[in-house]
Amino acid sequence: MQSDITFEAMPKSYKVMIVEDDESDLFLLTRMLRKIYPDVQVMAASCVQDAYSVYMKSPLDLILLDLNLPDGYGPSTVREVRRFNRVVPIVVVTGLGTHLTILEALKNGANDVLLKAKITDGDFSDTLRQIL
Repeated sequence: MQSDITFEAMPKSYKVMIVEDDESDLFLLTRMLRKIYPDVQVMAASCVQDAYSVYMKSPLDLILLDLNLPDGYGPSTVREVRRFNRVVPIVVVTGLGTHLTILEALKNGANDVLLKAKITDGDFSDTLRQIL
C-alpha cells in the first residue's frame, strides 16, 4: 500500500550567541537574525567572560562577535573565543573595519567578517546561509 503523505524537513531552530556590549547593535543584530530565522534562539553576552559562561551552558550553532568589548579588543578577541570554542562558526560583526583588522580576525579563526557601517540585510542573510 502506497501512502500519499509526504514529509518535509522541519526548519532547524538555531542557537546563536551575540557577543556585543552595545545595546543598539545587539537589538539590530537580533532583529536581522529573526528576519532570516524566525525561530532562532538568541543568547547575549556583553564580554568574552560572559560568552564563555553562555557557551558552557548550551550548545551553539553560531557566534556573532564584536571586536570591541570590555575584556577584549581587536582581532585577538576571536582568538580568545576560539580558546573555548574550536568548532562553532564565528562571524565577526565590527566597526573596526581596517583591512589589517579583517585579515587578522580571519587568521585568528573567524569564518567571516561583516562591517557594521556597511552591513545590509542581504549581506547578513547571505553570510549566515553560507555558514549555517
